[in-house]
Amino acid sequence: MTSTRNDAPPSKPPTALAPPTVYLSISSRDRVRAVHSKRRGAINQNLIDAAAAVARGDTKEADLLFGMAVHTIADKHSPVHRDEQGNPAVYPGPGHSPFDFKGRERSKDIDPKIMAAMKVEIQAAYQQVYGPKP
Repeated sequence: MTSTRNDAPPSKPPTALAPPTVYLSISSRDRVRAVHSKRRGAINQNLIDAAAAVARGDTKEADLLFGMAVHTIADKHSPVHRDEQGNPAVYPGPGHSPFDFKGRERSKDIDPKIMAAMKVEIQAAYQQVYGPKP
């Protein structure tokens, strides 16, 4: 597939998760369900929009949307983004760790089991957007 570059802004902003305060007024179990549902929806919508961008030849927008989806997938598996039961947790901040020796997210915390789960999900997302690898 030939890549074309389109410097026009995305047709709509990428789908992102709602701030945590949106979920504070509902019960704990319903809040977890709502966050799981919102996260799945954000990932799926970004992948659908990325595939549409690929179809119209807008690789810049496709890559941005795919990156948003992959970031959310990675956060879903990251220990610092989950509580003890594996449910979504508010990231303790401030901001993401730019590298291993600064911040709370470190590569050593991503064990082989977590890496394998991320790999499967990210590969499936890639195929949804860009098609099977040649």
